[in-house]
Amino acid sequence: MPESRDKAGRFVKGHSGNPSGRPKKPVELEKYAKDAPAKLRAIADDPNTPIKIKADIEKFFYEAVYGKAPQSMSLEGELNNTGTTTIKFEGALEEWSK
Repeated sequence: MPESRDKAGRFVKGHSGNPSGRPKKPVELEKYAKDAPAKLRAIADDPNTPIKIKADIEKFFYEAVYGKAPQSMSLEGELNNTGTTTIKFEGALEEWSK
């Protein structure tokens, strides 16, 4: 066990797994990130941009401000060790699943 770790394998006080610290971001990346929102807004406002692209841009801005919507799934049934899982689509998903 290296001397920078205790018996449980954790770093002891005063030691780090990354002594050089986090690498610096390239200056070009920071400039690009500052310009990106205005460029995205211009693309979304362009009447020639496809509606799907516009929706994706709007979703990006929404998630940047409010965060992503929680994802949840409700499953019914029993788990067994047969090696197969059956998923039943109902309602609107039934047509989509075909």
